[in-house]
Amino acid sequence: MNFLRYFHIILLGFALSLSALDSVQADDVEVKYLESIKATQLQLANGMKVCLKPTDYETDEMFITLAAAGGYASLEKKDRSCCELAAQVAWESGLGDMSSDEVSVFLYENSLEFCSKIYPFSRLIEGEGSVDGIEAFLRCVRMVFMQQRFDEAGWKTALLSAKRGLSTVINDNDHVYEAALLQFNAQQLVDLKQTNIDDIENSNLSKTKELFHRCFSDPSEFSCVIVGNFNKEAVLEIVKKYLGTIPRPEKSSQLNQPFVVEFPGGITNGSVKLGGKPGCVTRMTFPLQVDVSEQNLPEIAFVCQVIEARLRRVITEKMALSYGVDVSYEFPVYPLLNNPWISIHFRCDHKLKDSLKQIIITELGRLQVQGVNDEEVANTRKLESSNLEFWLQDNSYWVSMLINYYLWGWNPEKIDNRKSLAEHPTAEATNVLLKNIFSITNYSSFTGY
Repeated sequence: MNFLRYFHIILLGFALSLSALDSVQADDVEVKYLESIKATQLQLANGMKVCLKPTDYETDEMFITLAAAGGYASLEKKDRSCCELAAQVAWESGLGDMSSDEVSVFLYENSLEFCSKIYPFSRLIEGEGSVDGIEAFLRCVRMVFMQQRFDEAGWKTALLSAKRGLSTVINDNDHVYEAALLQFNAQQLVDLKQTNIDDIENSNLSKTKELFHRCFSDPSEFSCVIVGNFNKEAVLEIVKKYLGTIPRPEKSSQLNQPFVVEFPGGITNGSVKLGGKPGCVTRMTFPLQVDVSEQNLPEIAFVCQVIEARLRRVITEKMALSYGVDVSYEFPVYPLLNNPWISIHFRCDHKLKDSLKQIIITELGRLQVQGVNDEEVANTRKLESSNLEFWLQDNSYWVSMLINYYLWGWNPEKIDNRKSLAEHPTAEATNVLLKNIFSITNYSSFTGY
């Protein structure tokens, strides 16, 4: 799963002395131990949900992510660029009585990385660093919610930086390809078009400040995950002190609005011109014909690996190389689960593209008719079990998967599915899903060359 995804991060550091921790009291905290994943879930009085997962994978490492569903795509179009810029303006303006340079020094002294970002469909605060920096990090989070500072100098610096950033990304082949692919598969949906220079120049400081506050004001909209080699009891008290004392406003942000992307019907082909590297990159995208749920996501991930193993073997047999074929499921409007895709990605010489596409479609059709056998399924289960064993010893994997599950409202105890993977899914269940998960008469092929 692409749990580290699609978008660039703009650093945003905040940390200051606190002057009003007693303005809101952290009342009773509901505590639940999640035995199967050795984590503790907290429900704070202000509505924020927090998950603490102590680990011993690394001696002095911690990751923290706070996330909420809903972002600037829910706003009127004229306000979206202001909202997208807001985190950068906040960084350039500093916070409380500290300039951005002073905040940066504070973060450096506490061995912390700290960033905040507003995406089309989500809001995020995340970072990592030394375990000793957890308290400083959560102080910073509280400042983001309660002591934003926006000034003219920070605004001007942020505008300059944003314009330079746009100049950079338009020359980044990966960024250009991903943006063009999304637009192609979304049938040029205006709501998904990226910010341009005109949008930035038409934004204003007061609206940016208003929207930043709207995005980071209601703690009940956020889930927080902390993973690392820390003492749970000590961190629990820190969480209550800093996150538990963020007041909950009377009115919610109302940023989490429904959003639908209509995939084009039939078989479509598109392309975008890229510079630099020889050859081309192609992605064949198949809209899922089933809804994604907590129950079937592991099965969908498994089927992707079954398809990938088959395609690599067949393509290598026919063309001597696998051409790096990769199969994965994706959520184009993450963290929303609607309109998911299966993508088949490969790189090759331009003259081989059509041959590879034909092999892939032929083999997908064969898989839907003939299915896979017990040996293929057993081999994939063995590989997936090995991969899962590896990732379950990784702090960054845990923080990413946990925040995804909280965003989706799923039970985080289902993340560790090693026991069920030993016997499931069976070849019979896999073949049923293969028949129903996609159609070889409805897909897009998009090439960057």
